[in-house]
Amino acid sequence: MQETLVQPLQALFSCNLSVVDQRVFFGGFMRDNWKKSVSFSLQSFYSCNQHRHFKPLSRCVEPIIEKCRQSDIVAVKAIRLHMSYVDQLLSGDPDLRLIHLVRDPRGIVESWRKIDPIKSRSMTDMRLNAKLICERMLTDCRIRRQMSMCC
Repeated sequence: MQETLVQPLQALFSCNLSVVDQRVFFGGFMRDNWKKSVSFSLQSFYSCNQHRHFKPLSRCVEPIIEKCRQSDIVAVKAIRLHMSYVDQLLSGDPDLRLIHLVRDPRGIVESWRKIDPIKSRSMTDMRLNAKLICERMLTDCRIRRQMSMCC
C-alpha cells in the first residue's frame, strides 16, 4: 500500500505531479464529463489535454505543477482512506493537516443499493457489507483519536 497509496498522496501534497501514475490524468473526474465543473486552476490542463496528441502529457501537467507550488494550501480529497496510512503521511510532512469526515453508513448502503438495483445484492450481503463498513469506520475513528491524543 505504501507504493500505491501513500507515495502518490505524498507526491500530490508536494506538487510533484510528474511522478504520479499517468492513468490518474485519464480516469475518473478527468474524463470528458468533468469539464462541466472544471475549476479555474485546471482549465489550462483540460484545454491542453484535449489536444494531447499534439503535446505530451508532461507539457499539460506543467501549469498545474506551477499553480500548485504557488498555492499556500494544497488539498486532496481521499475517499475511504484507512487511518492506518495517515500516520505515515503525517510523519513525513509536519505541515500536513487532516480533516476526517465520516459519512453516515446508512447513506453508503443506500448508495450501494442505487448503483445497480437490478443486480442488487441480497439482503444478507447488504447486512454483512454494512457491518464491515461500520467496523472499519469505528477502527478509523479509534486510530484518529489515538493520533490526536499523542500529537
